[in-house]
Amino acid sequence: SSDLVCRAETPPATPSSSVAPPSPTTAPERAAQAEKLFMASDWNGAVQAYRSILLEVENASLAPAFFYNFGTSLGKAGQSGEAYIVLLRAAASSPLDSDMQHNLNLIKKQAPASALSVKPALWLSWWPESLQIWTWKLWLACSLVVSGLALVLIGRLEPLFPQTLAILATVLFLCTAMVWLQARLPVYGVSSLAKVKSGPGQTFSDLSSLEPGALVNGDLERDGWIQVRFVRQGMPGESVGWIDSKALLRVL
Repeated sequence: SSDLVCRAETPPATPSSSVAPPSPTTAPERAAQAEKLFMASDWNGAVQAYRSILLEVENASLAPAFFYNFGTSLGKAGQSGEAYIVLLRAAASSPLDSDMQHNLNLIKKQAPASALSVKPALWLSWWPESLQIWTWKLWLACSLVVSGLALVLIGRLEPLFPQTLAILATVLFLCTAMVWLQARLPVYGVSSLAKVKSGPGQTFSDLSSLEPGALVNGDLERDGWIQVRFVRQGMPGESVGWIDSKALLRVL
């Protein structure tokens, strides 16, 4: 299909309580309002409702379905850069969802090329694109076990275990360890036009700007600002600066 797949499954932003019904200003009530706007195809209204929830609720507590509907609404509203980041966040939590993958691939084709040209600075810049989070974790765990056993058994079973295979196992072990370390570093997506500052604050000088849809590595966090590292296609070296955390959404 060449169109985004819509689903009506926005869960409460926070666990519902049986003690007292939520007031109209609570996150669950806002989520219900956002779902109504989503089902009514009021994409701009739904975007505003979902965005207000995201600003007030810790995004780690939000379900993949929230990001799915939010990203789909953004895509329908023509905001492809931010939609790409939000759907990437949804797919990272639910990598085997075919509808999420469909919408993500479709939105990526619509996102500005200038935004997609910005990638995390570290060598493993392709990591967010894999999305197979649990698959990769299982592969890394198996690789570590096999490589570790190979290193332990080489001294005891040398006649039956060629040295070349031992070298390959050692290389695999080291590469796996490096991949594991790289995967633990946070990856953020730029969700709104962001100024890259020389320090953590508005008073610092502007270094550059990033469009919605760009991906960066997050390093330090200070006073609501995050130090980021990224590379831009066609430009040598990495860039380092600070971005207001409100303009970033953690993807991985």
